[in-house]
Amino acid sequence: TISNSQLVLTGKVNHNYPYNTAINGPRAIFFISGEGNTVSGDNYEQSFSRILNYADGASFGISTPIDYNLFPPGTTLTIIGYGVASYDAGYLDIESNTTIYPTLSSQPSNVTSIKIP
Repeated sequence: TISNSQLVLTGKVNHNYPYNTAINGPRAIFFISGEGNTVSGDNYEQSFSRILNYADGASFGISTPIDYNLFPPGTTLTIIGYGVASYDAGYLDIESNTTIYPTLSSQPSNVTSIKIP
């Protein structure tokens, strides 16, 4: 959903993280692309990450500001999430001007979309 200029994502955590999730849960990175673009971990316009301190199977709700310079009202966003190592800060690929995360999970979330009002 969109609320107060924030993209609000809800979903269900699916992981086999071996540590106590109440202390330092698994981390996920979400990638956002605009209309007409396929979204992936190396094809996106905006990204954000969160520690998901939830047990496997638990529901979550997170939010991030929308960059209206990239995504003006009326744009349909596509969003995908990946698990990533907590230490992976990524590196900037100068050619594509995107950050590459070497430890991205090979199993992404479902792709979802929403139109910005």
